[in-house]
Amino acid sequence: MNWLHQQWIHFKKDMREAFDTGAIATHGKK
Repeated sequence: MNWLHQQWIHFKKDMREAFDTGAIATHGKK
C-alpha cells in the first residue's frame, strides 16, 4: 500500500467518524 493510498483511507475514516458524530449530535444517540 503506498503512502497516498494510506492518506486517502485515513481521510475517509476521519470523514466517516465526523459524519457519524454529527448525526448522533443532530438526532440524539440511538
